[in-house]
Amino acid sequence: MKNIETPEKKHLEAIINDLREGKYGIPDFQRDFEWNPWDVNELIKSIFEDYYIGTLLLWKASSENIEYLSCKPIYGTNDHSRYEHIILDGQQRLSALYYAFFAPDKNFPRRKSKFYYYIDIEKLLNNNYDEAFDYLVASKKTDNLLRDDQALFKQKIFPLKIFGERSHYWSRWLEKYENYWIENGEEKKAKFEREKLEEIFDSIRNEYYISYIELDRDIAVEKVCDIFQRINSTGLELNIFDLMNALLRPKEIHLKSLWMKKVNEFNGKLPNTDKGKIYVLQTMSILKQGYCAPKFLYYLIPNSQKSIKAEGGKLEKITLINSSEEFLELWEKAISQMLASLKIINNHSDLAVINQKYFPYPTMLPIFTALNIEKGNSLYQDKKGIEDKIRFWYWSSIFTKNYSSSIESQAAKDFVEMKAWFLNDDNIPAVVKEARKTYTNLDLKTEEFQSSAIYKAIFCILIKEGAKDFETYQDPLYSILEDHHIVPKSWGLRNHIRGINSILNRTPISDNTNKKIIQDKLPAIYLTAMFKKARSKQNVYNLLRSHLISEEMVEILQKKDFGEDDFNKFASLRQELILEKIKSLIGV
Repeated sequence: MKNIETPEKKHLEAIINDLREGKYGIPDFQRDFEWNPWDVNELIKSIFEDYYIGTLLLWKASSENIEYLSCKPIYGTNDHSRYEHIILDGQQRLSALYYAFFAPDKNFPRRKSKFYYYIDIEKLLNNNYDEAFDYLVASKKTDNLLRDDQALFKQKIFPLKIFGERSHYWSRWLEKYENYWIENGEEKKAKFEREKLEEIFDSIRNEYYISYIELDRDIAVEKVCDIFQRINSTGLELNIFDLMNALLRPKEIHLKSLWMKKVNEFNGKLPNTDKGKIYVLQTMSILKQGYCAPKFLYYLIPNSQKSIKAEGGKLEKITLINSSEEFLELWEKAISQMLASLKIINNHSDLAVINQKYFPYPTMLPIFTALNIEKGNSLYQDKKGIEDKIRFWYWSSIFTKNYSSSIESQAAKDFVEMKAWFLNDDNIPAVVKEARKTYTNLDLKTEEFQSSAIYKAIFCILIKEGAKDFETYQDPLYSILEDHHIVPKSWGLRNHIRGINSILNRTPISDNTNKKIIQDKLPAIYLTAMFKKARSKQNVYNLLRSHLISEEMVEILQKKDFGEDDFNKFASLRQELILEKIKSLIGV
């Protein structure tokens, strides 16, 4: 883009000063501040852990574009009307920072109270970042506490609103904190704690940088609105990719062009092909640093430095990728192996995702790809054993629903544990242990929704078992298979049968075969017809066995007075058989 400038960065102190002075305006078409209180907490935690929190997209303000877009102030601020930048992307983050650091006299959005953010000093000094950051709901007791420095010192609470004060107010607060504990006989500890806190706070404020891209004020308003719409209508993932694309251009890496050369190869293999480009970056990130959350992708930019804690707790800087050539090589490796991984996933005799709509967790693709790359490491000798372990992990992750939320942190944990398992059979990952312990607790009769990952996984298991066509007795054309009812839905609805739509009453059948063989008939009718037409009864039994329907189940389904108890018995027996298959798939 002609009028885009090179990505810049500001340290947190400068951002805080800009927020205090009201230098950021929000276009009227932007949504309101919508984060939850815990989202703000996670942002603060990320900053203190020195994680990348994304790049801001700003537009240089002019009186004309401020007026045209009816700009408003950040939530909780007074309208100073001194806007220097209009926020196109990053409003939620900047609003969160303002609320945490300035504690405005305004209720938290969609809440009946104000919230105050603070640091637990003891936990921060013990590097317990997971519990060091928290918030208090406003009340008479809370308000009194925040006005009483002595009480704050005693409880070792540092209110984050102190950071919003001018000059070195925070440093003077720490001086009073030290004096309080000296007076209480803790001189040595007080001195140490103050020095350590000053070091941490000074580093956060002056050495933590937030990157931003700045659009020239002379760009037409219509074009800026279009940029905003494109970014926000496609969600966070595309936003990240676009920003990475912008940040990589100075390195002569044109990310969008690279993706466009490969995108057609992903068509039909993912529920959302466009997410593939993010999955590639996440795969690269897992391989280089074990993490794949958006805030880590920044470190893939050649020569970007990442701070890590070395032994002894000392921070040191490392570079993950040293050149554009190294980035491109890793990109190509991730792309080619991801396509190879999708062949494994789509193979009807392997993981059996014959159609993208039956992919239980597409978000597992980056780590699945990374594990398949990692298995090539010369450290590991038993390649076949490792392939088995990857599949045990894959099925275990689905049946424990481990990728239904907190995807990035789960992938990071799994990658570490899987590498340890590759080296030593005794190092079984937690997710595999959990699946082996709990798979018998699965209630498949309640799995009625086609959107459910477990529902999809059972369908894939039936494909993997080689479910034959009801008419030809041959392997079907997998691309046209659908999951149809064994006992008709209409019968179940008439008789108020619980679980008539569950995966236990579904099996892969083509629409054409469903219309010819099953239609709306009870099994007693269409199975009798199949037995009459078959050369031998055993052929029918073998066919149905490929759908995980045993001979005992067939006898039940053929009852002329088939009723609710019979359906429940059939479902129960089929669950037992499917659980046996799950048992082997997770390596019990």
